[in-house]
Amino acid sequence: MVVDDDLGFLEYTRIVLHAAGYQVDTATSATEGLALIRSVHPDLVIIDVMMSYSVQEGINLVCQITRDPVMGGYSVVCGHLDCPYA
Repeated sequence: MVVDDDLGFLEYTRIVLHAAGYQVDTATSATEGLALIRSVHPDLVIIDVMMSYSVQEGINLVCQITRDPVMGGYSVVCGHLDCPYA
């Protein structure tokens, strides 16, 4: 699963991962991503920590995933190309 508000990056990542044989679900916000995570139970979640130019949205999503007893077992990769915090 990929959670990012950059539609170009989201589509590119989906295409690359799909071509490698992975089923890829996508979300364009932390709220949408959280709902999708709870419904599809992905093996891996890739998160942009600076969605909508707010580092808090992505970081809050990571915190919600890791603190939740059901979702806490998911593998999470997060980052942002221009983010000094990632």
